[in-house]
Amino acid sequence: FGGVLVAAVLAIIMKNVMFINGYFNNESLYLEALLPAGQKNLVAVLFAAVLIGSVGAVMDVSMSLASALFELAISVEDISFKQLVKSGFSIGRDMMGTMANTLILAYIGSSLSFLLVLIAYNSSFLGLINNQIIAFEIMQAITGSIGILCGIPLTTFIAAALYSIKITFSISKNC
Repeated sequence: FGGVLVAAVLAIIMKNVMFINGYFNNESLYLEALLPAGQKNLVAVLFAAVLIGSVGAVMDVSMSLASALFELAISVEDISFKQLVKSGFSIGRDMMGTMANTLILAYIGSSLSFLLVLIAYNSSFLGLINNQIIAFEIMQAITGSIGILCGIPLTTFIAAALYSIKITFSISKNC
């Protein structure tokens, strides 16, 4: 939840700084044409797209991290909160790098044909990064990556606190 909240706040800030107006792909233009006046908020659609992407990435990393810490907690007898936190940060650091790369590559891949069209028309670098579609993809990659970065410590601390409690786990080690 913490990572998604940070991603949401960052998306709002970036939308204002980057002057993104909601017209970020052809579907936005279709929505503009199909919906009656007063019933469309394309910035809200953009915000929802950023949040959905961030939720997926943060949820994937958080669940994988919590599962790894759970396995560690049931495998190592009398593991302390501090040891779980240290392991969580180590695991999370590795996950952060790969997931951030995955997000960035996925967003580049989703707009690759459009990017190639812009390059074919000799757009300058400044023209490329100021394009609404490219700016939106950059915003998604940055907010998703920072959301993951913020979700890792929160997941680590919560999982370490829960798994270091001296109770008998109901799951057998032999499963």
